[in-house]
Amino acid sequence: MSDETKRPKVGLAVIIMKENEVLIGQRTKNIPGSGLWAFPGGHLEYRETWVEGSLREVREEVGNQIQIKMIDTIFPFAVPIVMVDKTMHYSTAFMRAKYIGGKISNAEPERCNGWKWCLWNNLPQPLFGGIQTLIDYNRNPIEENLKK
Repeated sequence: MSDETKRPKVGLAVIIMKENEVLIGQRTKNIPGSGLWAFPGGHLEYRETWVEGSLREVREEVGNQIQIKMIDTIFPFAVPIVMVDKTMHYSTAFMRAKYIGGKISNAEPERCNGWKWCLWNNLPQPLFGGIQTLIDYNRNPIEENLKK
């Protein structure tokens, strides 16, 4: 496959925040990034807005009962990511949302070992994709949320 046909894909990751914590889950063994900790997310689909894609991915992975309010609606955090095995390249948008309430469930157990709340400065390791990039660039979604 030529480099021209290997265009980056658009990824979405939703940072759901509750007070000082973020929701994070561990990826299962049968998918790319197995064992890594990640936010709910996936791919932006054709003709979706950032918000529509984020809400869809959260429902697919965390269930229909969770209630969130999107904070970022136009300008997400964005980072380029080349996957560890160098076969996939994404430009990933990190969208922030506030947890309002509702039940959190593991709606895709074949893809995630479960969800838990963690402090931003005490995330489990190893991390998936651009999360470490956000940390390396001192981007803190909790603190930046307080400025809005």
